[in-house]
Amino acid sequence: MDEARQPAGVPVWSHAGIVCTGETYKGVVKLTFARGASLADARGLFNSGLDGNTRRAIDLREEDVLDAGAFKDLIKAAVTENLRRPLVPARPSLTGRGHSESRGTRAMKKSARAARS
Repeated sequence: MDEARQPAGVPVWSHAGIVCTGETYKGVVKLTFARGASLADARGLFNSGLDGNTRRAIDLREEDVLDAGAFKDLIKAAVTENLRRPLVPARPSLTGRGHSESRGTRAMKKSARAARS
């Protein structure tokens, strides 16, 4: 598994795609699984982001004890999911800032071009 850091210093663990990110907040460390909603969490580690369609997170407070075996199972399941369904790479940026345009922006530009024609 590879570890990298985003420009903001957030660690990112990946293998065939993002597996998990780690963020620190006052009083909590958040481990966010990019495809957590697709993973079976038989031992109930996910306790944050439960209403989302894609990600799930584990919020750890100082007094919490993490079940190491369950955590390893989640990591293995996340890697398996990444290998099973690789992410489609984002289209190259049209703005030069590393961000692709939103669908709304593309739709507005398309309708503006149509109006000029």
